[in-house]
Amino acid sequence: LLATTYHQITFDATPPVSTIADPNAAFENSLPTLSGAASDSPSGIKEVRAQITYLVDPNTYFWRGPGGGTAFDSAATTSLSDPLNWRGSTFTAGSWSYAISTGWVTGTAYTVKARGEDNAGNLQTSLPSYAFTFDASLPGSSITTPENGKQYKSLPAIAGVASEGVSSVAENQVLVQRQLDSFYWNGSTWQFSGSDLYNLLAGGGAWTLSIPATHYTDGGIYSVKSRAKDTPGNLTSPPASAAITLDVSSPTVVNSTPLASAFYN
Repeated sequence: LLATTYHQITFDATPPVSTIADPNAAFENSLPTLSGAASDSPSGIKEVRAQITYLVDPNTYFWRGPGGGTAFDSAATTSLSDPLNWRGSTFTAGSWSYAISTGWVTGTAYTVKARGEDNAGNLQTSLPSYAFTFDASLPGSSITTPENGKQYKSLPAIAGVASEGVSSVAENQVLVQRQLDSFYWNGSTWQFSGSDLYNLLAGGGAWTLSIPATHYTDGGIYSVKSRAKDTPGNLTSPPASAAITLDVSSPTVVNSTPLASAFYN
């Protein structure tokens, strides 16, 4: 009798699909891990690799991190398919991730790509790509009115200017506290707060905050702080500050001489 051996195989000529979930914003201020999802049928995902590049014309720099270097390397520009330009990720239960704790430079525009490979050896042909700019710089904020240490008889508006060099100012935050009871202005009245209470204003360069004159106390001392929040979430630190005294009362003049109804020679 002749023994017969059968082998069952599954034909898979379909490329896998991977996607990028993080980065997911035009500006990032922290990106310790790249991540996404991947799927394939019928053979399943073997691995997902990530590619990180930035361009300084005419050179493209590739991340050659753990296993391929310690930073971005321009010497790898000879081939976009160079295996060292694709870093192996961790793939579990349909999701992939790649840790990168160093290397990001503020003001630099990066492009992240992902490429899946299935157990039949098919490589993904339509690659997902996401471009972003890294921004870990702190925005600036200054108070133009009031001037620190001055006395005012009226204060129609508190004003200032914010600045940001890489992304943009998404929000201005202004704190006003009266020394009398340490209450904070919340936009409509004074209230107690166990922590700093900032009024949230629109973004952009110039900002103003108005408090009706009826809410100020004559002779009261007020502290003002301002800070800006940029697009990726960086906050001014430390905030700008000013302290003022408000004096709304007119001075009183008392005549001691001459006496009323008195006769003088």
